[in-house]
Amino acid sequence: MKITTKLSVLFGLALLISSQAQAALIQFTLDGEVTNAALDNPFNLTVGANITASGVFESSTITAGSTAGITLIDFSSSINNMEINVGNTTYTDADDIGDGGVIFFNNGLIDGLTYFNDTFDSADTFGIFSNDFVGTGIAGNWIASSYSVTTVPLPAAAWLFISGLLSLSVFSRRKRIL
Repeated sequence: MKITTKLSVLFGLALLISSQAQAALIQFTLDGEVTNAALDNPFNLTVGANITASGVFESSTITAGSTAGITLIDFSSSINNMEINVGNTTYTDADDIGDGGVIFFNNGLIDGLTYFNDTFDSADTFGIFSNDFVGTGIAGNWIASSYSVTTVPLPAAAWLFISGLLSLSVFSRRKRIL
């Protein structure tokens, strides 16, 4: 076997092994609906308004809970990030008292999200407990059917780099033949 062919095979195997060793990044969104809102709430929300939790987590950070069938994603991990848009306010996992919220699943179905923040303004708090959320002057429920996930695709730069390496191996082979 020629050296170029050997290099191509080794490069292909290395690429295959490295892609299997990495966990997938997954984007998620979850919507909630405000069911109770005081007129003077600091979020400027009314009944029927939506809030949204969204972010990215790495599939390898999904862990089993202490109860059978329960799994969770912990956003205190530096790999994972989440933000929650509540009217005119955006909270991040870094704002959570526990350094990040947690999403719970029960037998593969979303079961709730925990998050608590009182650092934005001591008078304005926002917390999520299981499938309900409550904030200063607002309350509501998460809409479990709105939970969606998509994998984060391999960046175009990676594909360009891989095709460039393959092109170099082809040109190297042609040069040796001449």
